[in-house]
Formats: sequence, structure tokens, C-alpha cells
Amino acid sequence: MPRKSPSGEWCEAAAFSRIPAMRLHTTSLYALAALLAMPAAAQAADARPACPLLGSETASRAVGVRVAEGKASPYDTAVSTLCTYARADGKGSSTLLTTEVYWQFARMTYDNYCKQQGVQDVPGLGEGACLSSDHLNVLQGDKVLRVRIHQGGPVPRTQLIETAKAVLPRL
Repeated sequence: MPRKSPSGEWCEAAAFSRIPAMRLHTTSLYALAALLAMPAAAQAADARPACPLLGSETASRAVGVRVAEGKASPYDTAVSTLCTYARADGKGSSTLLTTEVYWQFARMTYDNYCKQQGVQDVPGLGEGACLSSDHLNVLQGDKVLRVRIHQGGPVPRTQLIETAKAVLPRL
């Protein structure tokens, strides 16, 4: 018998009366459905690495410390690819900067992110751009570039914008 989950949604499973309903981002659900429908060969053929789009010198300028060459994510798909940058001297193991490119579902990804509370429009960058405290998303044709600088607090918007400007011509 259908029951309401704690979030008010109708569910078939009685288990929802004991655990909170899990919410998945709409973009993630669409991307997952598309990936499941794609043959494996098509997924691999469409994936393009994000790391060649931003050199370590430009990444170093963005974060203010020398970084090593970017490392591709082992979870790259035809939908998105991710590149992470860490300190070149090996001090600290955390990521300083990430670039991610959504090669598919660009408009939906961009719209979903840019509608969130606290996100500001950034005029004059790509076909549209929006910024939160540490992320910048730029719509460019049928792709979305996401740049994130990890420094534990708000990031000067000029750092994010200059990094995106370096990547956009290579998309």
C-alpha cells in the first residue's frame, strides 16, 4: 500500500516510514538514465579528458601556489570529465583546484545549478555564467565548464573567472 515518505512523497515501500527519503539531483538522474541507455562503446568513445584544457602554470596562478599536472578522475564518463590539481611540492594531500566539463546535458546542468539560492550571474563570460562562493559554471555551446578552487572559504571571483577564460577557448 502506498505511504508518504518523511518528505511528503508517495512511496510503495514501508521502509520509508523509518528512514529519510534520499534526494538525488535531477541532473544526476537524467545523466544516469542516459548512461544506462548508452552502449559501453559509445560511452568510452565520447569521453574527452578535462586535464589538457588547463595547464599547471595557469592552475598555479589561480591558486597562488605551484601545482602538479592535473590528474584525471577514474570516474570520467561520456557525460562529464574531471581534473584535479594538487600542490607540486606534495605538502598536504588535498585538492586545490578542479575543472569539470559536462559534455552532455549542458543546458540542464547549467540551469539546475544556476537556479540555486545564493548563485550570482556573471555577465560577459561564455553564453552564460553563474558563481557561488567557490564554484563557477560557464555555459559554452553544448558544454558546461565548472571551475572550483578549494581553499576553505569564499574565493575571489577574479581567480575563478580568469581560470575559466583560460579554458574556454580549448573546449
